[in-house]
Amino acid sequence: MIKIRKLLPAVCCILLGMLIQVPLVGQPMAPEVQDAINQSIEQAKANESSGSYAEAAMYYGKAANAYWVHDQVQSATEYFLKAAAMNEKIGNNNALRTIYGNLGVLNADAKNYDKSISWFEKCLAINRQLNKKPDIVAMLINIASAKMEMGKPKDAIASLNEANSLALELKDINLIRNTYGLLAECEKSLGNTDKSAQ
Repeated sequence: MIKIRKLLPAVCCILLGMLIQVPLVGQPMAPEVQDAINQSIEQAKANESSGSYAEAAMYYGKAANAYWVHDQVQSATEYFLKAAAMNEKIGNNNALRTIYGNLGVLNADAKNYDKSISWFEKCLAINRQLNKKPDIVAMLINIASAKMEMGKPKDAIASLNEANSLALELKDINLIRNTYGLLAECEKSLGNTDKSAQ
């Protein structure tokens, strides 16, 4: 099976050009890190109260990423949602697609594939609205990967066929290779060895 986490670095680079890089997950949290998180949350609340939603979103996002790095998924989710709410108020679709993608990955890592698909689909909708074709392909791959993890290769094939068509249109060799590889894996899991070899 394809692991969504394996796709994350490539997808994030392709998808969002993230400003905040996420280090390895699961590091123990030092007291000074918790202090920094608490300061970010205080700054976020102060900015939210004063109507500075972009600043509030940035600080909520910093807190969310710090929690994610330290494998505190529930807290990371809470602050990603707060950051999303701020970005919704100001119509910052670029930030929203980053956050929705992150929430999709968080849920996929926790094996909550239905929720991860829901977040990936929200990200996909924004990518479609903005006509970000490479990002559309990346989200379709994430959705397909989650469906494959759920044991639903037939459902994954529809997403992968669309992703493959767009990848071919873009003439992006890496995306084409990824989509063909995943399509072959789906066909193989369905017992269609002839199709998987194509």
